[in-house]
Amino acid sequence: MSLEGLIRLDVVVSDQAGKAVDDLKRTDFKVLENGVTQSVVAFRNPNDSPAASDDGLSVILLLDMLHLPGSLKEQRSEYGAVKYSPDLQQQERQQAAEFLRRNAGKLAHPVTIYSLEKSGFFLTAGPSLDGEFLARAVSADNKDKTYFVPPPNLCKPGDNNFRLIPAMTGLRALGTIATLEVSRPGRKLLLWIGPGLKPGGSGAFAADGQSLLTESSPGCPTPFYPLTGTLSGDHAQEHRLDLFKKIIWFSALLRQARVTLDSLAETEHEEAPSEWEKFLRGTSPLQSASWMNLYKKVLAVQSGGRVFSFGGDRVRQIQDAIDAEQNYYTLTFEPLPTRTEEYHSLKVEVSQPNLTAHTTTGYYDEPYYEDPPNLTIQHVTVAQLQTILLSVNRGMAGGADFPSKQPIPRRLQQLELTERLSPTELQQFLRLTGWHGDTHPFDELAHQSAFLEPPSSEVLRDPPPKEVEQQRILSTAADYLDTIVPKLPDLFARRSAIYYRGTPAQDVTQSKETVVYRHGDEVVVDEKGEPVPRSNQSLESYGTFGPILNSLQVLFADRTRFTWKRWEKSATGRLAVFAYENPGTPRVTLSGCCFPNHGGRGRMEISTASHVEVAIDPRNGAILRVQVQDILGGFVPTKRSDVMVSYAPVDIHGRTFVVPVYSVSIERGRSIAMAPAQWNGLTFASWGPYETRMSVFTFDDYHNFRSEVRILPN
Repeated sequence: MSLEGLIRLDVVVSDQAGKAVDDLKRTDFKVLENGVTQSVVAFRNPNDSPAASDDGLSVILLLDMLHLPGSLKEQRSEYGAVKYSPDLQQQERQQAAEFLRRNAGKLAHPVTIYSLEKSGFFLTAGPSLDGEFLARAVSADNKDKTYFVPPPNLCKPGDNNFRLIPAMTGLRALGTIATLEVSRPGRKLLLWIGPGLKPGGSGAFAADGQSLLTESSPGCPTPFYPLTGTLSGDHAQEHRLDLFKKIIWFSALLRQARVTLDSLAETEHEEAPSEWEKFLRGTSPLQSASWMNLYKKVLAVQSGGRVFSFGGDRVRQIQDAIDAEQNYYTLTFEPLPTRTEEYHSLKVEVSQPNLTAHTTTGYYDEPYYEDPPNLTIQHVTVAQLQTILLSVNRGMAGGADFPSKQPIPRRLQQLELTERLSPTELQQFLRLTGWHGDTHPFDELAHQSAFLEPPSSEVLRDPPPKEVEQQRILSTAADYLDTIVPKLPDLFARRSAIYYRGTPAQDVTQSKETVVYRHGDEVVVDEKGEPVPRSNQSLESYGTFGPILNSLQVLFADRTRFTWKRWEKSATGRLAVFAYENPGTPRVTLSGCCFPNHGGRGRMEISTASHVEVAIDPRNGAILRVQVQDILGGFVPTKRSDVMVSYAPVDIHGRTFVVPVYSVSIERGRSIAMAPAQWNGLTFASWGPYETRMSVFTFDDYHNFRSEVRILPN
């Protein structure tokens, strides 16, 4: 079973000399969330196995040349001395090219190059392992793809379009890169090489965090401050709320994309650490949101990255950053219950002295949501439900028939059965109420109860069979699985599907398809007979014909694990019901994690225990009901994953076969939602609140695949 959703931390451990340490064990780590020790659910050591392609490291260079001198300029000091300011744009390109050409251009990790210039934001080249190819592209200032260009007028007094500010250009570039990386596998190291806090460049943040800066220019004589002291009341609060949403958006995006950001200064005029380090602890809506929470050095430290000062061997710095990140541990844990929009600090401690762990320093509560019980639910028996239905019918329209478009009273939407109600019984109830229509809202109640114990009226009081008889029934069922099921003929049937989403269902859709069972394989086909691609959704309930029964053969190989439960009534006589507790193999294997994406990557493989229940016809061993309920305690985001299939004898062209007639799949887990666009229309998939999803299938109109040939005389 594939599950996702725990908080994942990629952790780099180094000694006092800055050398990476890669031989630690799970017990050497302690994860602290808001100071509370969290249990590590999954752990990966860099030396456990060769790095999988889905979990390797890739490198991104962002050459930020906004407001950097692009030529040598002569400057005279007040004493008359002449000096030249360097061509920092060319210097930045040369340093990048020199790094790419190391080791004869053979790169250990794929590298992608982006450039941020006054003319716009561009993909220079990559991803590629060919350093010489990339170096030539950088030196030539290649522009392989354009993502955005600056607006025609960078100065609009009174216009609160933040995209016009240079600092926003840098954040737009970062958001674009991270959004592209969300659906790509593995971990990414993003090296942002560019200027710091100063007007005109990507770091044009005021040190107090309350404004963004731009340079004075012809037609734009004064700096532009979207958040100034002149804003007050609702207007200021609106700005701060929008800013806070952007802060959350970037925090979630960088963690989801598995991007570690390193900031490398490109000018010697750097701000003091005291100007930005005080913003590392995150913020909350109760505090004054600050633009400095989005400053690249703040984002770098919060992502687990590092801040490099100007000067020194830049090529060596880039290589050291990559060397430090390529050997990393992975720790996965279930987060604390939290309130909406609450910042949680994170810290990883290592038991061995003189070692330092670098990882994400905090996150906002998204995507984690609690799943509190619904205290308004009323639990009722089948008999009580019948009484309620009759009472509602008498109280509506003076006792007239319950019309299909009549709104269901709120009280009836808050019912939950405590015992199983078959669809047949429900239809009998509805006939008593005079209901007319294709479906009834209480169909949902009946389907949800499919995994409950039957009402006492359906349980026979006959004494349980002796051990010898139990083993005979189980042996007959094993023979049925081994001999009868493989001989099921090629056939097709009509499958009527109802998909519910939410509890009570907020979204209900229906469909009818043809299911083909041929040579032991099950395929859904369209009107032209072409196979319909199997859905990625687990509730598609593939395998109701043969495969789900074939999986039972493994269980019946050890019949001593089955325990007796009860006798049940059925239309064909009594059924013998047995239970099987499958302990599973408790195992958690990380392959990416822990956000939804459309590429099918970034998943966590979890083997869980399960409860299996089978109902057997004691006369011939036919399996007439299979029920599997996974035991998912402690794993998120899926809290429930159950499937039930019932079978019945059906006449097909004069012969009787036991085939599926009804199935229910229920899953409860976090919903998937698109994070609201905060930047340039960019969005990414994130987790939403928990919801219940249910698929119900009924099968009828069975036919064999066969042909008839008649030879007529000429």
